[in-house]
Amino acid sequence: MYMAKQYSLFDDPRFREDGKALRDQGLEKVAKHNPDWLEECLRVFSFQYPTDPFTGEEIRFVMEQNGLYPTSPNAWGCLTRQLLKLKLIERTGQYRPMKDPRSHARMTAVYRKV
Repeated sequence: MYMAKQYSLFDDPRFREDGKALRDQGLEKVAKHNPDWLEECLRVFSFQYPTDPFTGEEIRFVMEQNGLYPTSPNAWGCLTRQLLKLKLIERTGQYRPMKDPRSHARMTAVYRKV
């Protein structure tokens, strides 16, 4: 009788993908599909941003007030990541509930302008 090898959750080779690398690949893909939008958001952020401290959701509210909407909702995370990468914002280490009712008060990171 054949018995398949049973791995523990942390030893299973199917789960050895590097999550950060996969995240970064996904964000790069989103950025490539929204280059003009991302560039315009960075320009707007340079002179108009939420009051410190703020969340990524509040960055989204500012961009939407300026008529900036990406082709995919995943692009909002890409924008926040780009702002961090360019050292325009930094994490505060705090979290607070999101305001949009569709987010069901999910906790989200808080940032400040650098």
